Amino acid sequence: PADAEQHRGALPFMPRVDAFRAEYGAAWRFTIDEKRGLPTLISGGSIPFIPGNANDLAWTDVAAGCRDNSCIPTDHVEGLARTFIDENHEILVVHPSDLVLDSAGTQPIGNHHYFLRFANEVDSVPVDQASLFFRINGGNLIQVASEKIAPVEVETTPSIDRTAGWAAVQDYLGAAARATDLIKDRGSLHLIPVTPKPVDPDAFEGPLGSGFGYKLAWKY
Repeated sequence: PADAEQHRGALPFMPRVDAFRAEYGAAWRFTIDEKRGLPTLISGGSIPFIPGNANDLAWTDVAAGCRDNSCIPTDHVEGLARTFIDENHEILVVHPSDLVLDSAGTQPIGNHHYFLRFANEVDSVPVDQASLFFRINGGNLIQVASEKIAPVEVETTPSIDRTAGWAAVQDYLGAAARATDLIKDRGSLHLIPVTPKPVDPDAFEGPLGSGFGYKLAWKY
């Protein structure tokens, strides 16, 4: 990872980064995943997001009688996050419509922290392990983190159907495949993050953004 300023001339979204800092403060840092050519962590500043002990936002604007994180409606916090994403999609390089809230990864932690996680789907195909995280402390947004999210440049329509894919799996397994096997997934499409050939995943030295991609695959 590198500071965005190290790659200012190569990052097309730097004018938006400058505008972000002008609006929310110069303390914000943008750490770039050089393989993806995108921010992996936005941190260092603080934006009032939900009522908390670090800001003056009114609890009455959230829900009647609410005075702690546990009673803030999830859809209220999600809506704030989606507005942020929409306003900064050029930096995050993801659109709100491609993000699905992960209810298990979205919750208050005590009365000071609130965490959100969005999974990534493209054309309704889930992107394995792709996440966008929001971290709130004292009511203020202090971090936005992105993992395995990038522009998808492969087709999301498979060249073989589910049945043909399963036949290929059985052919590969050969005698190891048994009628008594428990099949937990009868075939679902996924976008799998990959390191493009001939890039070395352990020692990336290529052009910014050239060390990451996806493959469309059936999972069984």
